[in-house]
Amino acid sequence: MRYTLPSSQFILKVRRELPVGFGRLGPARSTKLMWKQLLTITILITCLAVAMAQTPSPMKSSTNPPTGYWPLEKSQPIIDKTQTIRLAPDLSQLTAGERSAVAKLLEVGKIFQASL
Repeated sequence: MRYTLPSSQFILKVRRELPVGFGRLGPARSTKLMWKQLLTITILITCLAVAMAQTPSPMKSSTNPPTGYWPLEKSQPIIDKTQTIRLAPDLSQLTAGERSAVAKLLEVGKIFQASL
């Protein structure tokens, strides 16, 4: 059995008959597609560059505070006095929705306080 390749004229004829979307794009559609791809790639590269250019936090983990800060011996007594705050407002005038919102805010506050 011998296999022969189709002639180039046959290939050109088949390509001309293919509808758009099956490998035959007109020049205008091909250019639009190229510009869309170029724009997408440019946006992605820009986002990547911006993400990589973010500067690290200026705070360094060291035991010594920066120049001008009080030493721990001087600031700790003040922190110990003011660290705990207890609020006890009258919540009886709040609606059920407002009470629910306050309860959620208190939960969030506990999460933030636990992370300190």
